[in-house]
Amino acid sequence: MLSPRIRLYSTVFTILTLIGLTGTSLQAQDMQSSPTTRYGYGIPAYATPTLWRGMGGVGIAMSSPKAINFTNPAAFASTDSLSFIMDVATSAHFGLYRDDTVSKPSLQGGLDYLAVQFPIYGDRVALSLGLIPSFYTGYGMSSTQSVEGDTEGVKYLQSFSGRGSFQTAYLGIGAEVVRNLYLGVSAKYLFGSETHTWTMVPNFSQLTQSMETHRLRISSFQAEAGLQYKLLLPARSAATPDAARDQIVLGATYSPGLPLKPEATLIVNRNVNSQTRPDIENKDVVLETSTPHTIGVGLAWVRPMKYAVSADLKTSLWSSVPNIFDGDGLRLRNSYYAAAGFQILPDPYSSNYGRLITYSGGVNFSTSYYEVAPIGQMKYIGASIGVGLPILLYGLERNSALNLSLEYKHGLAVKESGFSSDMLRLTLGFAFNETWFRKLKIY
Repeated sequence: MLSPRIRLYSTVFTILTLIGLTGTSLQAQDMQSSPTTRYGYGIPAYATPTLWRGMGGVGIAMSSPKAINFTNPAAFASTDSLSFIMDVATSAHFGLYRDDTVSKPSLQGGLDYLAVQFPIYGDRVALSLGLIPSFYTGYGMSSTQSVEGDTEGVKYLQSFSGRGSFQTAYLGIGAEVVRNLYLGVSAKYLFGSETHTWTMVPNFSQLTQSMETHRLRISSFQAEAGLQYKLLLPARSAATPDAARDQIVLGATYSPGLPLKPEATLIVNRNVNSQTRPDIENKDVVLETSTPHTIGVGLAWVRPMKYAVSADLKTSLWSSVPNIFDGDGLRLRNSYYAAAGFQILPDPYSSNYGRLITYSGGVNFSTSYYEVAPIGQMKYIGASIGVGLPILLYGLERNSALNLSLEYKHGLAVKESGFSSDMLRLTLGFAFNETWFRKLKIY
């Protein structure tokens, strides 16, 4: 049993961490700085728990009693009846973006996700809630343009910038409905905003400056359902317990396309440098669209305390969604995400610390959900590695863990525009695990 002092300290630490990180989450989630975030809602986050991010970003068929898998709500039920789990992660992101004439580096960082999980009915039903990223927007670029037919040397400096993010707060429940069959559902709240600004500044102070600002705000409820089925393979010996038998795990997720009503604001100032004769236009409009139907399947082979291999495939049917960006020359296309990876699992009974570490590696491939004239539909290929380091403290009955992953992703335009991107992201996650639900015994 934990001493009352240790339990008090850990409880206070958890509450302070939740308050502090939740309060800063809205300002911290600007993880991308890429010209491609200028289009649509930005770049999808494809959020995955750090423990499996090193496996290439798989998760649909993965589960662990020591981690929160918000990739599939059915995995919430793979817990024990005693543990409270909190998982929080932060990331640093370096990007290098090129076209035929320009090469631009960028460095960003911030909170990645926050999630908690605890049992509500023995080891069969568990509840989870958290905040995870959905889309990122962040870019800045400029160019100098000449006036056609001008002989006075008049030029305009055009600047484009954008910033913002959309997050998803979720509340999910997972249950083992029959032996080795897990079902789960999540109620989600998608919210956030992004701002795009365009300015035109002439090289003569007597000429007027112009500025346009486009803001997009989203506030909408969404949902997701998930399934996992664990098929136990024949035991290697008669003495092998079920928990040590090889498993084939099939996972599936589905998110329905639900109505979405973004609020758009357009602010145009055609005479920025004038305080006496401003020319400002302000327009608000509510747009009618929806989220895409999203289907995911995953398959894993798990040999407990040895290794696991897994593969995921997910598609979002964007082509059937009403296109609110059609006026920007953007076409919606079905997007695909595929990942595969392996994991060397720890031996919890080993006295060798190296055998207690989780090692991961994997690859992934994805396509953008839009197509625009300059670059077409973007394609991304990536690879990742990861480690899970247990935190061993004397007297604690559950081992928390420090999870790290390093991801590389290369983006390539389909059309011959010369645009490409290289992205490197380091994620640091802390999985806090403690027995908060053990009944006290009086001897």
